[in-house]
Amino acid sequence: MMTIVVGGKELQMHRGLLCFHSAYFKKLLDGPFKEGGSNTHTLKDVSSDTFTMFYNWAYTGIVMDSNEVADTDLNYFDIIHIYEFADFHVVAQLKNRALELYFSKFCKDWSINILNSAMLYEKTAESSSLRRLHTDQLLQTWDFEDWRNISKDVPKDFIEDLFDRCREQKAVPGSLFGVRKGRDTWIKEMAKSFCTKYHEHVDLESSASIEITS
Repeated sequence: MMTIVVGGKELQMHRGLLCFHSAYFKKLLDGPFKEGGSNTHTLKDVSSDTFTMFYNWAYTGIVMDSNEVADTDLNYFDIIHIYEFADFHVVAQLKNRALELYFSKFCKDWSINILNSAMLYEKTAESSSLRRLHTDQLLQTWDFEDWRNISKDVPKDFIEDLFDRCREQKAVPGSLFGVRKGRDTWIKEMAKSFCTKYHEHVDLESSASIEITS
């Protein structure tokens, strides 16, 4: 068993489960920790709430917080945080699950705050699949009526990505081209191609060169 110290809390987790799911932990625990015989690791820059979601997912397959709020009932910020955690710690399956939850929550609520872009772009890398999904959802389904008022509050990188996606999809912001055939049709078409467009397939063995920084 490993003791993970995060946000001032300690959680016990099986070493094998950590190594199975995460290339980051596999490199860490099969390397310096195995050689040093340590069974305690402190995570920096990770909240206990985010690690709890990872912990619950690793043991149950359900992304659930400490209040037993799960999956699409989580808020967008929680989903962004778990995506960020999975990206940094190379948890490929959880990263893909976070993408699915972001899409499923949008389909369930049929709303997304464009101002989420600020946090999303702060927490993700330039090549992030979550950035691409977020931009596609807005481009294809949002009317952009308030764009002039809120554009100053969104990241420059988001605006650049938005126009890149416009060019790639030959689309105009606010045209609602994605839902012209109807909401249900759009959801079905997005779901059908979701894996190809957004999922990231990472071989743990190919991630052996990751850098351990926390």
